[in-house]
Amino acid sequence: MAIQTPGRQRGITCETGHEDSSMKTDIAILRHTFGLIFSNPWQTLVVTAPGTFTFVAAFLLFGRLVFSDAAMQSSSFFSLALLLQFVATIFASILIAVMWHRYALLQGDDRALIMRPKPSAFGRYFFATIFIGLIVLPLYLAVGFIIGSTTTALLDPFAQGRLGAGIAIGLILTLLISWILIRIGLILPAIAINARLSMIDSWKATASVSFVLIRVILIIAVLNILLNMALVQFVWAMPMTGIAVQVLLSFFQILVTLSLLSTLYGYLVEKRELA
Repeated sequence: MAIQTPGRQRGITCETGHEDSSMKTDIAILRHTFGLIFSNPWQTLVVTAPGTFTFVAAFLLFGRLVFSDAAMQSSSFFSLALLLQFVATIFASILIAVMWHRYALLQGDDRALIMRPKPSAFGRYFFATIFIGLIVLPLYLAVGFIIGSTTTALLDPFAQGRLGAGIAIGLILTLLISWILIRIGLILPAIAINARLSMIDSWKATASVSFVLIRVILIIAVLNILLNMALVQFVWAMPMTGIAVQVLLSFFQILVTLSLLSTLYGYLVEKRELA
């Protein structure tokens, strides 16, 4: 089955070297991000099907091994089964990511190659993700330590505002790390379509929308909070169904992140117009 184009990108064009802080840009980025997912639900299912099938198959196969009698009797067998499930899950996630970036970005005759990425793309995507994590994790710990230590020094250990301060710290850290991840993360869609882009180039490309990204991340974060609050109530009412909904919500959150990266790559690197 042919993969259709996710929609024409018309409207707002990025101008290199100019700081873009317009709310119109926020709306256009969010509209295009969610449009990639919802404009053609069938295509969304088709593109993510290989990765989803791999994830489900790994869970059914290796998940059973993890809780089998052999695993309970042998710690080595248990560790091996757990490792295999972890590797399969990582591969399924990368498969979904690579396919989704290609679906969002490839145009013209190249769209026939959406479901046929080069095998090297998966390895490069994996190592790029690890490298980004190695950059962000120490920064997260360092900033968290500084903010946490400052808050502890200023607030009484038994003060009522301590819980609120902790929540605020968590939100600030999440916003900061998400902002950095997006700023350097455009290398991921580049890898998926066999293009070249360094982290420095990604950082420079997103400089014109640095403040826009803060608002976009905040809007998505608020949406996630509201969805998770609704999910908590749902899980209390229907525990088994709630678990399935949690999996779907996590899948949706991953697609939103991938779509945002793809949208920004097309807009900022390839200079496409936003709907």
